[in-house]
Amino acid sequence: QRRVHGISDQVFAVVYVIIMTLIVETKALTTTIFLTRICLKNVEGTFFAIVNGLLLIAVFLATELGAFLLFIFGVTEQNFDNYAYITLVRKTYALVVFYFMWKLDFDAAINMVAEKNLGRKHLD
Repeated sequence: QRRVHGISDQVFAVVYVIIMTLIVETKALTTTIFLTRICLKNVEGTFFAIVNGLLLIAVFLATELGAFLLFIFGVTEQNFDNYAYITLVRKTYALVVFYFMWKLDFDAAINMVAEKNLGRKHLD
């Protein structure tokens, strides 16, 4: 479709990477702002560095896990026969993670941090 309109693959790839980077950075910024609001006073910079380090590790692990799943299921540039199984594994993993997140008591954790952090109030 894009080739019909005269858009080359290189231009499409560059624009796609720029747009995806902006979306990811915007999501990371909102999460970081929320996390710095609930962290202890005067350690926001350290907390920001720790969170960004953990995000970089998570991106690396996700990339490697994706490559490992592609290798295990035999998905290549020409063979997509088992791609449905990879999608099933990804969705199952997400459901398991959401189940355990649902079990966590975030309000109690936020209130505990807010009580210890005398310089800030709980987010309402």
